[in-house]
Amino acid sequence: MGRAKIEGVEVRKTSMRVKFTYQGKQVREPVMLGGVRLSPTNANIKIADRLVTDVRKKIANGTFDYRVE
Repeated sequence: MGRAKIEGVEVRKTSMRVKFTYQGKQVREPVMLGGVRLSPTNANIKIADRLVTDVRKKIANGTFDYRVE
C-alpha cells in the first residue's frame, strides 16, 4: 500500500492494531472509535500513532488504566 511503517501501529489489510508493553507483556489491541474498528486510511493511521504514543506516555508516568483506555 506504500504507507510508512509507524512504530507501535500494525497496519493490516482492513484494520489496525496498536502494540505496546504493559506490565511486562506485549499487548496488541484493535484501533476502535465508538465501538467500530478503524480502517487503515492515512488519517486513521495518524490517530493510531497518537493513541499508542499517549498510551506509552501514560504507562511510563504510571497513570495508564487498562480498563479506561
